[in-house]
Amino acid sequence: MPVPPDHEKTELNKELLLQTIAYDLLWTVFHVGTVTTLLNGCGRNDGSTTLRPWRHLLSDNNKIMQLALRYGTEIGLTQEMTVAIGKLYDALAAEKLRLAPLVESSTGRSSVDRQQVISAGTAWRHLAKNAKSILTTFEGIGARHLGNLLSEDTQTLLQFLNEAAAGSDRRVGFCGDISLPVLKQMRHQPRIKIEGRCTVMLGERSIAADLKDISVRGIGIVCAQPLPDKGAIVLVLEDGRQLKAKIASTRGDQVGLLLDSRLSYNDPLFRRPTGQHSLARSNAAA
Repeated sequence: MPVPPDHEKTELNKELLLQTIAYDLLWTVFHVGTVTTLLNGCGRNDGSTTLRPWRHLLSDNNKIMQLALRYGTEIGLTQEMTVAIGKLYDALAAEKLRLAPLVESSTGRSSVDRQQVISAGTAWRHLAKNAKSILTTFEGIGARHLGNLLSEDTQTLLQFLNEAAAGSDRRVGFCGDISLPVLKQMRHQPRIKIEGRCTVMLGERSIAADLKDISVRGIGIVCAQPLPDKGAIVLVLEDGRQLKAKIASTRGDQVGLLLDSRLSYNDPLFRRPTGQHSLARSNAAA
């Protein structure tokens, strides 16, 4: 009996999965640095710092990432790195579980609570050191596949983790507020490189362009003709689909589009890796 189309085996999108792991790892170590720094502040004798406003950082996505890491060696990670990241997520999940009961008592605490918080701070500083080591190694591995997209944020995070691991609480204010580092390039949704033809419909004008990269929220294109800095357009793909979008940024011939509607990761565009696009060209002329 033929297999229904919805159940057909689809090829693993290695670049997308690698970027998903990369972005999640960076956000995860960002949270490690944040919680560790807050715990450093909780170690003050004045008892002014509380973790209560930051309890959402204790949610656990360990199982999801462990599933993704099963493909680590298939997408360019070494076995050693895959195991190290998996152990970091396991250790982080355990420390989150341990810390959760202390969140509500992290200010105005008893001497017993205080000792538990100090002990938790020691464990999280160890996590921060481990995260720093993994991120340093991952930067070299990821750069070969992801280019310099995350390099600047990685350096910012390494400095943040170094401060947290050293016990610094300089970022924590008197009332428990925290001054976090600014991350410039990290995205909630990974962006992957693709190739293909497309047409930009700008009012009554049709302008030929090339696809450059894609995420679930946006598309990057290369367009030889200048486009306005802002404005609504319709992007026509080779298969005839029309995607409504807004021009979010222009830099020379590089144009960033923000889609009106999110794409699904099952969208055919995510199965068009660089170098394997269709040779069909758009019929539209400038």
